[in-house]
Amino acid sequence: MQHVSAPTRPAAGLTFAGRESDRPVAWLLRFLGVIDLLALGAVFMPETWMAYLHHAMGLGQLPTVPLVDYLTRSASLLYAVHGSILVLVSLDINRYRPLILFVAWVSIVHGAMLWVIDLWAGLPWWWTWTEGPIYSSVAALVLVLLPKESQPSTQGDTA
Repeated sequence: MQHVSAPTRPAAGLTFAGRESDRPVAWLLRFLGVIDLLALGAVFMPETWMAYLHHAMGLGQLPTVPLVDYLTRSASLLYAVHGSILVLVSLDINRYRPLILFVAWVSIVHGAMLWVIDLWAGLPWWWTWTEGPIYSSVAALVLVLLPKESQPSTQGDTA
């Protein structure tokens, strides 16, 4: 009879629980999550800095009205929330596979919609042809890298 030891939980911190085949998608999700988390800076950014960056990107003068302030900060906060979710699901690809699939497919549609919105809003070409297409392309890459079938993890849970 073969002895099988029970999986152990990590002592502290965020660790990866999964198969080697999960690692590429895990690292991609972490990379994207960290990029999204950088948007947290805009939530607390002084209005003068935001106005400077807006002008420096060739977008003209940033309107100083409550709705613009609310939308820029709340959109940045949503990016940061999205990033934190991506980092979390990257820790156990097998466990969160259904959520990863859902987020990837929704992100493909989201990227296409961003492209249309950017065109409609009249944003500069470099914005229009990078934001939405890159968003959709990276989501498609997650689908390509995600292992095709769910298998039991060989390590313990980390949540």
